[in-house]
Amino acid sequence: MKHFAVVVILGACGSSTPPAESPSNETKAAELRCKTAVEHAGEAAKLAAKDVTMAIGECEQKEWSRQARECIDAVKSETDLVACADKNAELGKKGIFAERLTMEKAMKAMGEFKDKMCACKDTKCVQAVSDEMTKWSQDMTKDNQEPPKFTDEDTKRATAIGEQMGKCMQAAMGTGGTP
Repeated sequence: MKHFAVVVILGACGSSTPPAESPSNETKAAELRCKTAVEHAGEAAKLAAKDVTMAIGECEQKEWSRQARECIDAVKSETDLVACADKNAELGKKGIFAERLTMEKAMKAMGEFKDKMCACKDTKCVQAVSDEMTKWSQDMTKDNQEPPKFTDEDTKRATAIGEQMGKCMQAAMGTGGTP
């Protein structure tokens, strides 16, 4: 009888069922949900809540690949979102993956338009530059992007560029402005 008790005790200690292992990184990545990945990216890139909600819906509807969700989950900035779209064609270039207009990009574009306007010598050129500016502005707003936030310093810079552009426009049209 003593032998039987020892066998039962040893049998219970040496269970044939292996201990449960924690999920591997691959399993965790496969389970990465759209909501988790997009919300993380939204927080990191400071996206608007409506944009995050729309992206989650699109991810679930189009069943974005694990690779795409991992890329989105690793996002640290808006630039990273654009890079994810470059690496994963299924994401497209709209919504949160569209390249955003930053203040520096806007100021650079304004400076370029000013330079073009100041190079004009006639009304036809002024109209062409104005048309180009209008198209650029429309392109920037077609994806319902919010304009970049202006600081007081940005407002002063933009105002100075605009005033100089206006003088150049008047000079080219022969209405008395001096470039």
